[in-house]
Amino acid sequence: MARWRIILNIAGGLVLAGTVGTIALARWAIDPYPLASVLPMRTAGDLIEAPFAERIVIGDSRVEWGQPSGSAVFMGYGGATFRDLERLTVLSCTLSDAKVTVALGINDTFPHLRNHAATLASLDAMIAACGAQRLRVAQIWPVEPLVKKNGGKYDLAAIAAINASIADRARTAGIAVIPAPAIAGHTIDGVHFDPATSARYMAVLGEGD
Repeated sequence: MARWRIILNIAGGLVLAGTVGTIALARWAIDPYPLASVLPMRTAGDLIEAPFAERIVIGDSRVEWGQPSGSAVFMGYGGATFRDLERLTVLSCTLSDAKVTVALGINDTFPHLRNHAATLASLDAMIAACGAQRLRVAQIWPVEPLVKKNGGKYDLAAIAAINASIADRARTAGIAVIPAPAIAGHTIDGVHFDPATSARYMAVLGEGD
């Protein structure tokens, strides 16, 4: 009986160590998100699922607030830029051979976060880590600049520039691209989608080749 207790204690310790290690890895991957957030726990769960996924979708609040579609693993957080989620994308492609869809960029166009060169450097790091054949990048779907409370916060010229650069990477690096559609009357606050558009967005990101 004592032997089984020792074995169970060792097994429990290994599980605990693995859990703590996974959470620490998740915390590193989503730096600089606040440590006090529950997000590292959620991201740790996503990373555990990642090796078994057929597709991983990495995005910002438009993904975080949506309802996941299909069997894809969805991860990311509100306010994230390409730079914020470069680590998580690289880690996901290291842990898994799943196809990866990246749906970022809107937060890169905040005037105080705008750095086109840094955005492209992070995109190129994602391409290098994942490989062009596995990576698909969504262009930035439109905002509605006249819709309150968030529509006017983004730099429309920066959106166009990032979308053009994503299209350029499709030509030069061979990544697949989800083009930005021409849609109107599609948000609840200028940037976050109404339910029908959100469902369409999540389905496009989570399904297909």
